[in-house]
Amino acid sequence: MFLSDGPSSEQITRRIPSALQFNDRRVGRERTYPASEIQSRANERQCPLLCPRGFTLIEIMLVVLLLGIIAGLAVPNLGRTYYRILLNQTTQQMAYVMRYAQSRAIIKKDQHEMVIDTERNRYYLTQEKISDLSEYPSEPVFERISGRLGRNFEIPKTIQLQTADASIRFYPDGRIDKAVVSLCYQTQCLKISTQQQSGYVNVLESATDQ
Repeated sequence: MFLSDGPSSEQITRRIPSALQFNDRRVGRERTYPASEIQSRANERQCPLLCPRGFTLIEIMLVVLLLGIIAGLAVPNLGRTYYRILLNQTTQQMAYVMRYAQSRAIIKKDQHEMVIDTERNRYYLTQEKISDLSEYPSEPVFERISGRLGRNFEIPKTIQLQTADASIRFYPDGRIDKAVVSLCYQTQCLKISTQQQSGYVNVLESATDQ
């Protein structure tokens, strides 16, 4: 013989009319309970752990607090990562423009020059101006090259442009003036150097105390 835990909620529902009267011992009088309330109490007795329950206000506040702490820790790291990526992209772009100037000087068979304006945080390319005179002047005259790469290349304000050379010259035989250009964000610096190898543009990483 098997013992039953009691009638199921379905069986209780069949037996419950629309409203029933029970003697409420807590108040010492009869009290009318709606059928819906009786059904709800029966369900709670049958599945006290499995029935879905909502979140309390304290639980919601704790979750919001934890999310705020995590966001507060992550935002500064994201900012530093963004500026490191920006520094790397800016340096690589400047190195690319220098290599382009070197290749163009070889193809055009005339001198090119990168003018670096550290006060305005920008640089641009020029080429040797062709003269109609039969004799070349002692010092070549330069003019901006045409096209997209002849524009001003602006360095972001968060990055410092530093160099001891106001310009870097590129020659038709592939030579480049020896120079070092530093681009820094806070204590992190990237350097573009033409001193290591003749005719090569190298990007080097270094740290500085600022």
